Amino acid sequence: MEVFRDDFGRRIWFYVNPTQIDIELQDLNEDFEYERSAKVTNVSAVCRALNCQFSDLKEILVKKFGGKVNSFDLFTEFLSENNINYDYYSGGR
Repeated sequence: MEVFRDDFGRRIWFYVNPTQIDIELQDLNEDFEYERSAKVTNVSAVCRALNCQFSDLKEILVKKFGGKVNSFDLFTEFLSENNINYDYYSGGR
């Protein structure tokens, strides 16, 4: 689900299922393309840190981290602060 979009080409998505949470960021404009992604496989640790059930996770992620230009950074900082491991990718063209 898309949680952020601006007029400068930045878009951020959350993908949530019982075994994995992905957050993806794209900056696409005339001069460059840049992507970042983070993948969390310990969904239960995220639910514990947010004090929620999986059934409420999407809604809580959007409320807490969505709608902001720095949604990606806020989520990965949250993961780090709560010692939740994630795979990270960053690349551009």
